[in-house]
Amino acid sequence: MTETEKNDLFKNIFKKFNYGLYVLGGANSGSEDLIICSWVMQSSYNDGEVVINIDGDRPIYSLIQKAGLFTISVLGIDNLDEAAVCALSSEERKEKLGSLNLGRTPDDIPYLNNSLAYFLCDYTDSLKMKNNVLLIGTPVDGEILSEGESLTLHDYYKLLG
Repeated sequence: MTETEKNDLFKNIFKKFNYGLYVLGGANSGSEDLIICSWVMQSSYNDGEVVINIDGDRPIYSLIQKAGLFTISVLGIDNLDEAAVCALSSEERKEKLGSLNLGRTPDDIPYLNNSLAYFLCDYTDSLKMKNNVLLIGTPVDGEILSEGESLTLHDYYKLLG
C-alpha cells in the first residue's frame, strides 16, 4: 500500500468516527469569535473538566488565552444554520456573526442563545500538538436552553448533502 493509499484509508476510517457538534466562543478587548468544533469531550466526571481540540493558528485561541474564559454551546439538530456560519473561514465568519442569536455571559463571552445548552469555562491549561492545541477548561456556569436532539458530525454532513 502506498503512502497516499494509506492516508486515504485512514481518512475514510476517521470519517466513521462520530462526534457531537459544538460552538466554541471567545472574546477579549472588543474582539470575539465563534467556531465550530467536533472534538470536545468531558475529561473527568467528578472534576468536571472539558477538553477541546482546535487548530492552534485560529484567532480564537489567542482570545481565550487573554480572557481566561470560553464558552461551549451544544448544538441541536435545529442549529444547522448556526453551525454553517461558525464553520466559515475567519473573514467570512466575522461578517456573519451579527446574524446569530447570541447570548453573553457577564464577562461578555458569546454563546449561541438558541443552542441546547452552554457552559462558561475557565481556561485552565493547553497542550500543544503538531498543528493543534488541546484546550482544557473547568465549567463555572452554564444553562440548559432547550430540549432536543444533539447535532452530530454525521447528521451535519447528511443535512449539507
